Amino acid sequence: MWNCVVCFFEKMPHAKLQGFSTLIILMAAVLVAATMIARAFLQSSEQRLHGHGLFMFLSVLTFALNVLAFFGSVLILRGYFDGRTFPTWANFLANPAWVWPFLILFSSKVREIMVQYVGDVAIYIRPNKLDRFDVVRSEIKEAARSVASALFTSYALKAQPVTAPEFQYDKIALVGHSLGSVIAYDTLNRLMLDDWLCGGALQVAERTATMVTFGSPLNKTAFLFTIQGKDTLHIRERLASTVQPLIMSYPKFRKFKWINVFSRNDIVSGHLKFYDLPGYQDDPVPPVAVQNIKDRDAAVPLVAHVSYWKNKTVWTQLLSQIAP
Repeated sequence: MWNCVVCFFEKMPHAKLQGFSTLIILMAAVLVAATMIARAFLQSSEQRLHGHGLFMFLSVLTFALNVLAFFGSVLILRGYFDGRTFPTWANFLANPAWVWPFLILFSSKVREIMVQYVGDVAIYIRPNKLDRFDVVRSEIKEAARSVASALFTSYALKAQPVTAPEFQYDKIALVGHSLGSVIAYDTLNRLMLDDWLCGGALQVAERTATMVTFGSPLNKTAFLFTIQGKDTLHIRERLASTVQPLIMSYPKFRKFKWINVFSRNDIVSGHLKFYDLPGYQDDPVPPVAVQNIKDRDAAVPLVAHVSYWKNKTVWTQLLSQIAP
């Protein structure tokens, strides 16, 4: 059997497959470039991307390119092009050197997503306090707490002396992408807990206007609580055991609208369901529960995680909360 496999690869028309693969990749690159240009043009003209005719046409071209790649490879392997002569440019595409720039470009993009985002999240949530990232985590948490605390403790300057000082900011919105959403969640929990222990002097729960998370791995980090435990407690119960006000009491702490924007094409984010009571994510979703909203414009797998900033969904939801 092994000899048959070796013979198959030895007889494979490597040059033709290499040239055809290079041609397909270059055509795909042209489609990607055209899509990016069309996307930029439509966004600048404030047109909706989802369902636009131009993108439908590009989708059809992409599907046709996939069909061409499949059947073209089959025809080459079956020897349909054996004995045929090809132009000079075809021989140029068959050069194995084309593999390297494609691999470098693809691996750099994968590395950017997996290391910069997934890796950062893994470092931040790692529970072992003796690992080498503990100091970094502590510094991140303290920096986020100090910035948010400065906003909540800032008082307005008055020309005349007043008996009761007024806060500089009546409403504060927290926005976090990817790891930033985890940090925002942790920071708000800490501020609410400190305020609760101090008798609610800062009114953190009341003055929080909204929290918008997008590209958030919070659902996946919540799942890690069950992995770390030895028993089979409900995920939400284990989260609550860490004293997180946002899931302890809706009337006391969840007085704002929590909006989570996600995409099914994003391997990092997801639909948040572990931060509400069972049944709260059933239709219709109560106002106090996490409002999970799909970003339909974040449609490209892998790249979807970094495309929320360029789409309207996040900014539309944030604007609807801070300037209704």
